[in-house]
Amino acid sequence: MNQPVRVVLVAVGGYGNTYANAMLDGAAAHDCQIVGVVDPFAEGCRRLDELKALGIPFYDDLDAFYAENE
Repeated sequence: MNQPVRVVLVAVGGYGNTYANAMLDGAAAHDCQIVGVVDPFAEGCRRLDELKALGIPFYDDLDAFYAENE
Protein backbone atom coordinates (compact mmCIF):
# COMPACT_ATOMS: atom_id res chain seq x y z
CA MET A 1 0.00 0.00 0.00
CA ASN A 2 1.33 3.44 -0.94
CA GLN A 3 1.93 6.12 1.64
CA PRO A 4 0.01 9.39 1.13
CA VAL A 5 1.94 12.36 -0.19
CA ARG A 6 2.79 14.58 2.78
CA VAL A 7 2.07 18.25 2.08
CA VAL A 8 2.90 21.37 4.05
CA LEU A 9 0.75 24.37 3.12
CA VAL A 10 2.74 27.60 3.02
CA ALA A 11 0.67 30.79 3.20
CA VAL A 12 -3.02 29.95 3.70
CA GLY A 13 -4.45 33.46 3.73
CA GLY A 14 -5.40 35.47 0.66
CA TYR A 15 -4.81 33.38 -2.47
CA GLY A 16 -3.56 30.59 -0.22
CA ASN A 17 -7.20 29.96 0.68
CA THR A 18 -7.52 28.38 -2.77
CA TYR A 19 -4.88 25.80 -1.91
CA ALA A 20 -6.32 25.18 1.55
CA ASN A 21 -9.74 24.57 -0.02
CA ALA A 22 -8.32 22.18 -2.62
CA MET A 23 -6.41 20.20 -0.02
CA LEU A 24 -9.24 20.01 2.49
CA ASP A 25 -11.83 19.11 -0.13
CA GLY A 26 -9.78 16.63 -2.12
CA ALA A 27 -6.77 15.45 -0.13
CA ALA A 28 -8.15 11.98 0.57
CA ALA A 29 -9.21 11.48 -3.04
CA HIS A 30 -5.69 12.38 -4.20
CA ASP A 31 -3.98 10.38 -1.45
CA CYS A 32 -2.48 13.46 0.22
CA GLN A 33 -2.03 14.36 3.87
CA ILE A 34 -1.60 17.91 5.22
CA VAL A 35 1.21 17.66 7.77
CA GLY A 36 1.58 21.34 8.62
CA VAL A 37 0.66 24.91 7.87
CA VAL A 38 3.33 27.61 7.65
CA ASP A 39 1.96 31.13 7.91
CA PRO A 40 2.64 33.78 10.57
CA PHE A 41 -0.74 35.33 9.72
CA ALA A 42 -2.85 32.18 9.39
CA GLU A 43 -5.93 33.95 10.74
CA GLY A 44 -6.49 35.10 7.15
CA CYS A 45 -7.48 31.55 6.20
CA ARG A 46 -11.23 31.06 5.86
CA ARG A 47 -10.92 27.41 6.95
CA LEU A 48 -8.60 27.99 9.88
CA ASP A 49 -10.95 26.37 12.39
CA GLU A 50 -11.22 23.25 10.24
CA LEU A 51 -7.45 22.94 9.91
CA LYS A 52 -7.05 23.31 13.66
CA ALA A 53 -9.85 20.80 14.36
CA LEU A 54 -7.96 18.25 12.25
CA GLY A 55 -4.98 18.66 14.57
CA ILE A 56 -2.71 20.01 11.85
CA PRO A 57 0.21 21.88 13.45
CA PHE A 58 0.86 25.54 12.61
CA TYR A 59 4.27 27.18 12.27
CA ASP A 60 5.42 30.76 11.78
CA ASP A 61 8.15 29.81 9.30
CA LEU A 62 9.61 26.87 7.39
CA ASP A 63 12.59 26.61 9.75
CA ALA A 64 10.19 25.87 12.62
CA PHE A 65 8.39 23.28 10.51
CA TYR A 66 11.60 21.49 9.50
CA ALA A 67 12.92 21.60 13.07
CA GLU A 68 10.08 19.24 13.99
CA ASN A 69 9.77 17.36 10.67
CA GLU A 70 12.92 15.94 9.19
